Amino acid sequence: MAREDPIFAELAHTQKQLSRVKLTGKAGELQDRCFLESPAGESWKAAVLDEIMCNSDTSHNEWLFKSAKEQCGAWCLFDLHSLKADVWRYNGKCFTYYKHDEPGAQGCASWFEHRPLISFV
Repeated sequence: MAREDPIFAELAHTQKQLSRVKLTGKAGELQDRCFLESPAGESWKAAVLDEIMCNSDTSHNEWLFKSAKEQCGAWCLFDLHSLKADVWRYNGKCFTYYKHDEPGAQGCASWFEHRPLISFV
């Protein structure tokens, strides 16, 4: 079986990126930072851009987009405005915000050490 040459694979990926339609605004910012071309990635980006929440709590949404730009595609999206493990959990359709001490945040606690070092506090 022939193996794909990594140099040509990278070149093909770069050419694909260059041929994409350039988006503007928040969608353009995500496009520039997050290379998520799978159906799951597209769904995640749509949920971020539209701030799709599983419940009606939108009190933390102003930080969702800023945090998402630093954690592309993360299903445990840590709130970079908090120094604690406050997190938006994505279920494939929508986000739910949990404070660090709520049971819903515990499923993401093991990923906290992988959180970006940037903080908006």
